Amino acid sequence: MWATCTYDFGIPEEQFWTMVPAQFFALMERQEREDNRQHMLVAGVQLLLAKAHLKPPPGKKGWTIEDFMPKSWVEETQEAKNTAPDWRNMLATVEQLNKAFGGKDLRRKK
Repeated sequence: MWATCTYDFGIPEEQFWTMVPAQFFALMERQEREDNRQHMLVAGVQLLLAKAHLKPPPGKKGWTIEDFMPKSWVEETQEAKNTAPDWRNMLATVEQLNKAFGGKDLRRKK
């Protein structure tokens, strides 16, 4: 954690020692989003060049941005799509938490 904060993020050591873990993980998440953005920009240029100058592989209709993104990003994206929570399950969880903490359900009139 120390090396990541001081070297990668450029945070002074004194400031690092005052951070709580939530702040560190927020920085890590922000860095991951920025890395994905950079990958997407480069992949977009590669996609443009491929569409202009290359034929797609046999059996493929055309190039997609995923063809030029890191394999780990493509796998994570597909996994997230497959495991995306259903809104009904999320609603049920919120209702249970609301009930457990003594909250009122303001949607229903009694």
